[in-house]
Amino acid sequence: MQAYDLGYNLGKKAAEEEEQAYANKEDLINYLNENPYPNDEEFHRFCEQQNFDEHQAEGVAYQLASDMAKFLRQGLKNERQQQAFDKDQLEQGTEVEYEHTDDPAIAKRIAQDHLTEHPQYYTALEAMEKMLEEMK
Repeated sequence: MQAYDLGYNLGKKAAEEEEQAYANKEDLINYLNENPYPNDEEFHRFCEQQNFDEHQAEGVAYQLASDMAKFLRQGLKNERQQQAFDKDQLEQGTEVEYEHTDDPAIAKRIAQDHLTEHPQYYTALEAMEKMLEEMK
């Protein structure tokens, strides 16, 4: 019975630590959204205020940067052979996707994925939005 209790308690503790790590990651993401280019001093002050271990928080920040780099390298655009995108569609799409991000590389990446799905994605989107507006 004792071994079971020990295993249960260790499992419970691990689950609690994972939940806390997730909450810390969310707090860190929110901080970086509000402070996109913090210097070392600002970042460490944030960690201290949040009672985060600075080294763990830096590890999370590096992981987020790595995830973003993977996102920019992957996606539908890379699943198929590189294709040339219609310049007007890509420009229109990049502008549309700024509703999700203020980062030009990310907006362009999202637009490229949509244009991989359908080469006239943004023309079709514009027509659909117009039709929905008329239905109001």
